[in-house]
Amino acid sequence: MKKTLKILGVVLAVLVAVTAAFFVIWSGFDYEPSKQLHSLVDEKKVVKKDDYYVFKPQTNKEIKAGYI
Repeated sequence: MKKTLKILGVVLAVLVAVTAAFFVIWSGFDYEPSKQLHSLVDEKKVVKKDDYYVFKPQTNKEIKAGYI
């Protein structure tokens, strides 16, 4: 019984370590803007305010909602 618990504990510890390592590696990926973004957004029209950026559409319509 003790041997089974010891093996189970080691397997659980290895599983937790592998999961933690996977999360650290996965969270390190940084995706860059695609070529499509650069073709759709004119970077000169981006307005930086305090801690955020504002992307205003080129139409004169009233803006009722935003997309984050």
